[in-house]
Amino acid sequence: MKINVFPITSPLHDEQTVIKDTNKLINDLKEELDCQIELCFDVDKLYDSDLALIFVRTGGSENTFLSIIDKLEESYYFLTVDHSNSLAASLEILTYLNLQNKNGEILHGNVHYLSQRIKELLGE
Repeated sequence: MKINVFPITSPLHDEQTVIKDTNKLINDLKEELDCQIELCFDVDKLYDSDLALIFVRTGGSENTFLSIIDKLEESYYFLTVDHSNSLAASLEILTYLNLQNKNGEILHGNVHYLSQRIKELLGE
């Protein structure tokens, strides 16, 4: 199984901290899921996988999401973390999608919970 993760980030956050946090989460998920998880920085290749996740790494990412929404497919799955206003930004994005009658889901919690939900989305 292959999972592509497209990260979106506000330019207002410290890039080194964001990269460190991203790598930790991706590595923890790889270990828990025992599958291929790749950061995908090309939105046109995001769906060349069994599952596509949008990683809302920081608050202030809403405009970045809106700039790529036309290239994304429903349902939208948002991976979040407990810091950097990731969850808050995801909630704003999901509210927008709901108002547009589009489907989305926020994946938020510890690595074990995230892994279980990802397995369900993969049909395992």
